[in-house]
Amino acid sequence: MIMFKNLIKYLPALLGLLLYLGTVNHGYVLDDNLIITNNEYVNQGISGISDIVSHNYAHGFQSFNDGLYRPLSVVSFAIEQSIFGAKPGASHIINALLYALAIFALTLFLIELTSSEKLAIFIAILYAVHPIHTEVVANLKGRDEIMALLFLAYAGLFAIKSLKNFSSKYLISLTLFFTLALFSKESSITFLGIFALLAWFFQAKKKALLPFSVSVIIPVLVFLLVRSSVLSSAGPVDTGVSNLLQNPIIENDGLIERISTASSIQWLYFQKLFIPINLAHDYSFSAIPVSRFNTPASWLGFLSTAILLAFGIIGTLKRKLWGFGILFYFITIAVVANVFILIGAIAAERFVFLPSLSWAIVVAMLIFHLKNETLQKAFLGAIAVIFAILTINRAADWQSNFTLFTGDVAKVEQSARAHYNAATAYNDQANIEPSKAIEYRKEAVKHHTRAIEIWPEYQDAYNNLSIVYLGLGQNEEAIKLLQTMLKKYPEYTKAYYNLAIAALKSENYALTESAGEAYLNRTQNNELLFIVAEAEGFQGKFDEAKAHLETLIKLEPGNSRGYLKLGMANAMSNNPEMGLYYLQQGLAVDHQNTEILFNIALIHLNTGNPNEALRFLNQVLVIEPNNQKALNIKNQLII
Repeated sequence: MIMFKNLIKYLPALLGLLLYLGTVNHGYVLDDNLIITNNEYVNQGISGISDIVSHNYAHGFQSFNDGLYRPLSVVSFAIEQSIFGAKPGASHIINALLYALAIFALTLFLIELTSSEKLAIFIAILYAVHPIHTEVVANLKGRDEIMALLFLAYAGLFAIKSLKNFSSKYLISLTLFFTLALFSKESSITFLGIFALLAWFFQAKKKALLPFSVSVIIPVLVFLLVRSSVLSSAGPVDTGVSNLLQNPIIENDGLIERISTASSIQWLYFQKLFIPINLAHDYSFSAIPVSRFNTPASWLGFLSTAILLAFGIIGTLKRKLWGFGILFYFITIAVVANVFILIGAIAAERFVFLPSLSWAIVVAMLIFHLKNETLQKAFLGAIAVIFAILTINRAADWQSNFTLFTGDVAKVEQSARAHYNAATAYNDQANIEPSKAIEYRKEAVKHHTRAIEIWPEYQDAYNNLSIVYLGLGQNEEAIKLLQTMLKKYPEYTKAYYNLAIAALKSENYALTESAGEAYLNRTQNNELLFIVAEAEGFQGKFDEAKAHLETLIKLEPGNSRGYLKLGMANAMSNNPEMGLYYLQQGLAVDHQNTEILFNIALIHLNTGNPNEALRFLNQVLVIEPNNQKALNIKNQLII
């Protein structure tokens, strides 16, 4: 019995681990490509750590500047890369283990906070099973949140210990863990407010306040100094981080709009905390419309926030745990609430990961104060079981981009990006399942079209819709769409590329050339340079084709295709000697290239050298015995 009592504090952590063990079969999802799969520094493994700590969060992805600095989780992925390689299952297991460790640390913090192991375990169980946490735990990129929780829980634990019983070892531990939390995620800085609350709750003595304050301020100063040093050399933040699609308040930032829309966001969070259904990965434009207190959600959010905040202040002044619980929510969510500062997202369930502890504290206290112990267990058990089932079901949605995007889009029907993500997932899946390709691409058309209806300026949606049309063989539809788009957005570079491809498939070589030239005037691309040269060749513009092919050969001297086409262009423009020269150059690069060998044979045949032509045709047939073109000409020569 004594042993069981000692082990009971591990129960919440065990529950947290078991709920997410099923993610071992999951892949990389959502923004995992940004931080893991396509991150140059992470792919270097341990050797990339120096670059990780000396650059912004997502810099390893094409030097992307997100204006964030949270190196510890990225370092952990680099270490995993060196140990396991690119195996998402291993990373998912580590995420689940880290979540369990964070829950255990949280349990210890709560025991110290409440002075009641039973109440602390009630709170920790409710927190561990909450479905709103699935975005953080089931999405590998969410590790920064888990690590921040782990270190903040220990920082909070040693903060209380130092306030109860002044000791330098507690203060050193507090400083260490708070520093680790800050380098895990910047929003950990809100715990300065929590430390102030703890000092009030535990009636810190004046002589303890100064060393306590120094212990929490030093980590902040160190972090801000390092962060400033790193980000100051990163240049301006990329425009894709903050725009109307990500956070529509940015372009509608009057005081009334900001407060009203922020109130709607809080109402959404309150709903998801108490009734965690229809969870979604995206709430961007215009899932939560900008409002001017002209929606029920804005008024409900404003009034409930005001009432809860008042209760929190009153409870805190009376040093009541429920008061602490309520204020914990408002303090920890302050930096992502889009009230004091506007961030690069209007709302996200991951933003409630730490603040949701407030919900667990308040609900657990309501259950704990029921006089009947059987009733306590019944209520706690019912919530835990229901939430655990919801969590397992929600975690399954995060198996892949296809399961996540196609499953979530109906829940946030007004989100342009949710439709865009679903369309992209359907189109990608069409390549994986050719038997369902037409069906999936039709779904992709539907969702890209809907994304454009919601946000008519969604340039990527126009562009990707054209790609879907190409996949369906509807080349003219793709051309018409891209031409319409480029009239509105002539500087959208990617559209010129796809227009060139669509025109080539429609054998509209003049359009292929003009669209390709427009693209090449904006950026370099060897593939499109080759396509433009081909289009010019089809039009008999051999001088232009030669100029482009000569440039291509300089850019990729180890590729035989430029030599092949340049040789053909010279031969077709009555310069067989130069044609042979370039074809021989291509043969030196790739001596097994039957197309080069065949064209050399043709030049010899056309210049009255049948024996040489026959020799090269035989070389073709050694490599490809069934090459019908070579067989036909050989047979004619022999006859």
